[in-house]
Amino acid sequence: MSEMDEWMAITYEDDDWMNDVKLYSIVGIGIATFFGTILLGGIIMALNYVKLGKKLEALNTILITIIAMSFIFFLVLILKEFDFPSLDLTAPQFIVFMLLAWKFQGQVIEEHSAMGGMLESNLKVAGISVLFFLSMFLFLSRAGIFTLSQ
Repeated sequence: MSEMDEWMAITYEDDDWMNDVKLYSIVGIGIATFFGTILLGGIIMALNYVKLGKKLEALNTILITIIAMSFIFFLVLILKEFDFPSLDLTAPQFIVFMLLAWKFQGQVIEEHSAMGGMLESNLKVAGISVLFFLSMFLFLSRAGIFTLSQ
């Protein structure tokens, strides 16, 4: 077993504990990322780590997500000066984030599900994502960072 496999391995001492844990699926992480940016996608991934008892990985996920989101935000502000449409950055960041989510949590989520573990509802994630999107929209528009008119 490689170091990465050992790090990602889930160890269940108690089968009842495994059945009580409900992880967010890769599709759920994708929904959160699509509607709530990589910031919400990172939060959902971190919640999976917390539910698995991997608090250090959860903290690292949050920190890396905040750094990446800050980089993308400043990149959008810089490219705005050159009339570059910021929506052109949406697909690449979504694709990269989904590949990372699959790499770091895909196997764990599949194993959890195969062992009878429950998954959170994707509809729940969609609701959280829409609320997050609306709150970010209101925050950015009130701060004067985002406007609908040119």
